Amino acid sequence: MDVSHYYLPVPVGLDPQLEALVAARNESQRAIAIEQLLTEVADPVIRRSLFHRLGTREPELDDIRGGVMLRLVRKLDELQRGASEPIGSFADYVAIVTFHAADDFLRRKQPQRALLSNRIRYVLTHDARFALWQIERELVCGLAKWRDRPARPRPLDPADVEERQLADSLDRIFKRSGGPLPFQEVVVLFASASASEINLSIEDVDLHELAPSAFEQLASKQTAEHLWREIEQLPPRQRAALLLNLREVGGGSAIPLVTVTGLATSDRIAELVGIPAGELASIWNQLPLDDNTIASRLGATRQQVINLRKCARERLARRLSKR
Repeated sequence: MDVSHYYLPVPVGLDPQLEALVAARNESQRAIAIEQLLTEVADPVIRRSLFHRLGTREPELDDIRGGVMLRLVRKLDELQRGASEPIGSFADYVAIVTFHAADDFLRRKQPQRALLSNRIRYVLTHDARFALWQIERELVCGLAKWRDRPARPRPLDPADVEERQLADSLDRIFKRSGGPLPFQEVVVLFASASASEINLSIEDVDLHELAPSAFEQLASKQTAEHLWREIEQLPPRQRAALLLNLREVGGGSAIPLVTVTGLATSDRIAELVGIPAGELASIWNQLPLDDNTIASRLGATRQQVINLRKCARERLARRLSKR
């Protein structure tokens, strides 16, 4: 197959590791570039990400890894043909795809554990005593004063998980550990306790504020799709104030998660926030924008932007609670 007619100039903001692929002028160059990306960049990230999410005992790891590789080949093919937006960090993109593949696997195999993981994540990001952050693509959790410190393996005792409320148990675990812990180890610890001892209901989740990790807190893809439809129906200025500042765990923009999970294309997001697609691409790596920058774009004050986003969250909360 001759791919010389696919050749395009290197897009602005493209990960340098992807430049050889974009510049490929024939099938041989394209195949070599893709093989190098998959073996030298993607495979180590996939293996490390799956280990962090699932450990080493899942017999289906090779199947999950193969599925991620297939998705990456399709994405790289689109990128090489100019049919996809540039990827600023291929390694980060691989990690996100892998994490979602692992989470989908857990939801199918262990739906209760997936729900528990979402509950723990919610408490860590909403209780001022705790924090959840990322160190080299590994989620780490602990007391707020430990933020940004790396995790170290520490012995954990299931006997510490005695309270019906997750927050109390987390406080006990962290005080006994004396330092940050890998998030997945904490989930495994809670999962090992009797389900009857832990309140797993999500009915009491406070949805008055759209949480930083909203797309991971919501337990199912169907719910995420419903949430996105509600976001699309927000008044334009509320929608822009919300999306341009939408954050995930660790403080980064949640917008890439929207595109990775297929909820919306970057062109559609640009339409929803009311700016040209090319302009969105130019500020993609600057997302999430701070309130002053959003205010300048909307011709509003910083307080008006805050109020717009608050109104958007309250409307979403009402719609979701009715559902």
